[in-house]
Amino acid sequence: MSTKNSTKLKNAKAVAERAGVSEMTVSRFFRNPDLLSDDTRQRIADAVAAFNYVPNRMAQNLRNTTSDICALLVPTVTNSVFVDVISEMSIELEKVGFHVMVSSTGYDMEKEAQLLDTVMSFRPAAIVMPGLEHLPAIKERLRELTIPVVEIMDLTSEPIAYGVGFDQHVAQAALMEHLWSKGYRKYGFVGTFLDHDIRAAKRKDAASAFLKCHGTKFLAESVLDIGSSPEVGMCAMAGMFEQLEHLDVLICSNDDIATGVLTFLHEHGIDVPGQIAVVGFNNLHFSAHLTPSLTTIDTRRPQIGRETARLLVDLLQGREPKNRIIDTGFELFARDSA
Repeated sequence: MSTKNSTKLKNAKAVAERAGVSEMTVSRFFRNPDLLSDDTRQRIADAVAAFNYVPNRMAQNLRNTTSDICALLVPTVTNSVFVDVISEMSIELEKVGFHVMVSSTGYDMEKEAQLLDTVMSFRPAAIVMPGLEHLPAIKERLRELTIPVVEIMDLTSEPIAYGVGFDQHVAQAALMEHLWSKGYRKYGFVGTFLDHDIRAAKRKDAASAFLKCHGTKFLAESVLDIGSSPEVGMCAMAGMFEQLEHLDVLICSNDDIATGVLTFLHEHGIDVPGQIAVVGFNNLHFSAHLTPSLTTIDTRRPQIGRETARLLVDLLQGREPKNRIIDTGFELFARDSA
């Protein structure tokens, strides 16, 4: 990046901070000031005057030529967790003439960086990315964009720009608290892909921290480094079959894995929850209809999709949102499996 460009970006950021708005709103002030409220226009005008800020019109015109595409980069399109998000985002955005373009990163940060180059060539109106973890250079690049950037499915007090989702640690801790209150004391863990699925790894860390605070730990673990599916759950269970007699509950990294665990236990004549309890995470559409029905955490994925779309609509239509961070929360579904 040239020195001239760096100075310009810092000045734009300084104007935004002084006016109490986003850099995108400063950009909108110069492009479509009529879309802003009188108060917002005045605050930006005062900040512009204070810094003697003059935008680079040629660069601005190039940057502000955007399409009607909102780019969504998801870790995988085969996991049903993201289907609800994609569907609800598409429904809401299409009402106002925008369309969702979905790309899969394969839980790979390097691939995420490559895909960002690709989607930016389409001049998207916005970027949406699940998770908070990105390569440092990508984070810096996203901060410099004048289009909306929304991180979803996880929350932090300092998102790149905007955030929609829930706290993974808090949700897992709520599930652990429920199990502890029911008298479960001997815990095992079954999961997969934790080196890549950072949100699943966070949940395992939260569960481990909870157990440590209560003077115990996971007594057995089976973690495979392959994708997530019921078949993988069954394979993971085969690796800890001999240890089941020492456990009274199995924490599964998600509902797909829990489904495979339930199938394996049923096939081996092990009663759930009589001999051992099982819990999942995500509350997928089939989780209430398993035998036994699965205790899990509902992550409110349709709501995440809708709230993300509504946030984008406000931003794309020139309205400054009330909150940069939207906590959609979660819900514990205590069912028959625990």
